[in-house]
Amino acid sequence: YDPACGIAEVLFLVAQADKTGQRKVIGNEINEYALRTAKQRFFLAGMQGDFICTDSIIPEDKRPGLKADVVVLETPYERLDFSPDLFDRRWRFAQPTRRDPEIAWIQEALAHLSDDGKAFVVTSSRALSSAATSISRLRMSLINQGCIESIISLPKTMTPLTSGRHFIWVLRRPAESSQHVLFIDASGELEDRVSTGIDLPEYLKPLRKASDLLYAAQVSFFDISDQSYNLEPSNWIPKADADKGQLALDYSVNHKSFNDALSGIQRIKVVQPLSEDFSSQTTFSIRQLIDGGIVRLRTGQAIAQNEADAGQTQTVTVQDLAQTTDYYYLNLTAKHQTGKDSDSKAGAVGNTESKHQSLPGDILMTTTDQLQAVIDRQGGNSVARPIRILTILDQSKLSAEYMLECLRDSYKKASRSLPGTQRIKLVDIEIPWIDRKAQLKVVEELKAIRAIQQAAKAISVSADDHISSLIDVIRHGVNCT
Repeated sequence: YDPACGIAEVLFLVAQADKTGQRKVIGNEINEYALRTAKQRFFLAGMQGDFICTDSIIPEDKRPGLKADVVVLETPYERLDFSPDLFDRRWRFAQPTRRDPEIAWIQEALAHLSDDGKAFVVTSSRALSSAATSISRLRMSLINQGCIESIISLPKTMTPLTSGRHFIWVLRRPAESSQHVLFIDASGELEDRVSTGIDLPEYLKPLRKASDLLYAAQVSFFDISDQSYNLEPSNWIPKADADKGQLALDYSVNHKSFNDALSGIQRIKVVQPLSEDFSSQTTFSIRQLIDGGIVRLRTGQAIAQNEADAGQTQTVTVQDLAQTTDYYYLNLTAKHQTGKDSDSKAGAVGNTESKHQSLPGDILMTTTDQLQAVIDRQGGNSVARPIRILTILDQSKLSAEYMLECLRDSYKKASRSLPGTQRIKLVDIEIPWIDRKAQLKVVEELKAIRAIQQAAKAISVSADDHISSLIDVIRHGVNCT
């Protein structure tokens, strides 16, 4: 029985596997088109199925007398738009809520099980660990009455259309004799775990063949209750014994890295404050600078495949801008290198430019997602769409580094002030104009500040690693002498 069968994919496979022809498959579905497809599949295969289309499965029990040997169900995601009947016998473990539809679907499966039947219900991880009162009460009731036989984590590849993790609940009618839950991890994601030598039930043994990385652990009801009835398998699969030698080595390496990071920031010179009068500065937009003949703005073009294959020029793409590690300057990956003279100097605009080729000192930028901008010191690169090329026509008056700093800061502040997803136009970004000598002093101070900023980030990262490795050696009793 599948109470939300869709096109009856699972029921169809079950019917196909039945060699006796005695197994009866039953399905409910609210989507008329999906159910018509299910019926057609069974008809074409010469198999029988009992299907009904209903506008409401959960609010009203459409199969009140049904007791199935097997119930299969992948719980729908939609919230439930109804008020549960307090006298509905299906809700014996917990009252369903609109926010947690799994509460209703799990109990729908249990309500239609025969005495020796089993239900296989697929849910998201929320149903296993949510602290919400209603769903945690359901887990507590099912555990205490012995209704949960096993919880199985599935590989993400089995649910490619969703980003979350999914799990199978193997359920049975209340069983007072049962005192344990079998947790199985078949996700293939856990590392450094061990199985506890559990012999899987016969119906679960195909998991051994399907997964190269399978862990299992049997946990008592008492232990589960002590952990707020959290049913995530990863919480219960024991970790392998730690390699104490490796832990000691990790601690030593992280300790040295942390001290090296501290030494690095101590070698940076103290930033001295600027002694400049900026009261006479004037602010210009990029549009005004273009109109005044100070800068020029171009757009990259599609690069012909035969040109790229010939290796005549380096091609700069948006990905290159994103992957540039230097804060100021473009550094291309090895696949782009063409042996061009690396000692060429930035200078004035030459006469050999093409309309989509960079010049020395050009600023390459894109606002596809956020502003990404770098300086192409060498020039001579073919620039692909949608990168914009900002050329400073007289670099004796305007520093590319100063321009870059102002672009980034002005774009960031302007974007914060705009509502929703609106973005400022590139030509509307404003640049405060000061003389070039003052520009260079500003850039010098900003470079010093950014050096300290990067060193501080390195200290933060190494401190986290150092703390973690220190706690690990204590937790696992490692001799660090």
